[in-house]
Amino acid sequence: MLSPIASCSRRAAPVAARPLALAVRSAVRHVSRRPTSVPTTSTPPPAPPASTSEPTSPALPRALPYRRGLVLVALPIPPSAWPSHLDGLSPLLSALSAWAKPLNLGVNAIYDGVGRSTFPRDPRAREAYPARMLYPDGKVFAFPSLSVDGLAQLDEAAAYVPAQTARAHGQAEVLVCTHGARDCRCADRGGPLVDALRDEVARRGLEGKVGVYEVAHVGGHKFAANAITLPALDMLSKLSAADAPAVVAHARGEAGLWAQWRGRLGLTEDEQAAVWVAVDPARRAAADGAVAGTADGAAAAAGTNDAANAKADARAAGTDKVRLVFRTFDGERREVDAERGKSLLEVGKAASLPSLEGVCGGNLECATCHLYIDAPLPPPTEDEQDMLGYALGYKDGRSRLGCQVRVDDGLAAWAARGGEIGLPQF
Repeated sequence: MLSPIASCSRRAAPVAARPLALAVRSAVRHVSRRPTSVPTTSTPPPAPPASTSEPTSPALPRALPYRRGLVLVALPIPPSAWPSHLDGLSPLLSALSAWAKPLNLGVNAIYDGVGRSTFPRDPRAREAYPARMLYPDGKVFAFPSLSVDGLAQLDEAAAYVPAQTARAHGQAEVLVCTHGARDCRCADRGGPLVDALRDEVARRGLEGKVGVYEVAHVGGHKFAANAITLPALDMLSKLSAADAPAVVAHARGEAGLWAQWRGRLGLTEDEQAAVWVAVDPARRAAADGAVAGTADGAAAAAGTNDAANAKADARAAGTDKVRLVFRTFDGERREVDAERGKSLLEVGKAASLPSLEGVCGGNLECATCHLYIDAPLPPPTEDEQDMLGYALGYKDGRSRLGCQVRVDDGLAAWAARGGEIGLPQF
């Protein structure tokens, strides 16, 4: 498998120009697929044709990590000037992310093609940008000027409870990830899509009715180009410039681009699964028990539903929980009740454990959910092994990515015997 850097036309900076730790990890990644322990002290290609069938390699997940809503900050700074992590240069975005995290709100930055500013060199300089808070029912709260000392103005909007509605209403917009410093595939594939979308909007005379913006990292680089459509907060992936007409139609509610639908922000995973069942004929038929059109198929589906209902009842009664023990890098012992079927990343984030960030949304695109575990688990996949090459403090035989380890009976038995999951410092 080609590395993300090697597969892009816009190459990353030479190794010599990067920080030492990143240079070491990059060298490890390109020499071998097997990670090596790292001391803790130390022109775009032509767009592919439009899809005519469900993409299969890799398969799209049909659910996004749950966020109640999304806060968008409009920057006058083009994506070509964005670092890989915006909060490293923007005290406002850093403070906003810290404020939003316990409220389960997502935060991102957008660019409308106007302005050529740069981030202030002085970290004490005051930042103030327009911002919006969006919910899945189409509700939008606007803030003409948001700054670090003005975050309190968001409190009322953060308390909003979205209405239960089948379809959101509001301004149609498309937010395309072009964050090349995070992963060059996003710029290589997202940039041509932005151009094609603006051409399509002009061709249809929809100026003022459909907005097209560039957005920072949304997760899932391997699915680029990625776009979020408003007002529904749908994520569409594996897009190309040729998909522009279909993307505009999806945003306007004229037709659904469901083959490339990856989930909907603002909905739980169960709610997103219900959306997918409703829009995918094969899944809907299976849910109705129409397996090959036979009574036996219906009975089998009913049995499956009974098992699922029984499991849901067990969860509701609190009997489908597993007691796990995490040990932080400074030795603190943390006991957590984990739900079977959840990943260790999901468990850790729900319990606000340190070190488990999962900045890619659990899409196997980073190593920020690195942990230590010696339970009898299936071996890591080749993709997980590749990402572990970026993990600081890698330990052979113990390092895994939390997004790839799920709570099951085997893990429960190991934990009951005294097994502990270690959390690294970084």
